[in-house]
Amino acid sequence: MSVTATGDLPEPSVILDDKGPAHEAVWRFESILEKLTPSSRRVFVLRYVEKLELTEVARSAQISVATAKRHLARAAATVSAMVKREPALADYLTLECAPLEPRFIASA
Repeated sequence: MSVTATGDLPEPSVILDDKGPAHEAVWRFESILEKLTPSSRRVFVLRYVEKLELTEVARSAQISVATAKRHLARAAATVSAMVKREPALADYLTLECAPLEPRFIASA
């Protein structure tokens, strides 16, 4: 999964052609991300999907590192709470929470 030039994720149908459980998980994850503000979504995707370092996220989003941290904290809390309520995502995402930075890791 990769962010587009506008900071959005591609449509799930572009990522997966089948309509199996993986497609459902991607669709549900996308719907969770859509609930974030555009700024928080972009920072979240750059950090956890694109795996950029925090300084790279801030530079790419043209914000300070402190602002990037605030966006990430809010977005991670929202996404974490919503992922826990989505059984379709349980097989695909693992939430590892460190004190300051939750990690969203795609399961193999």
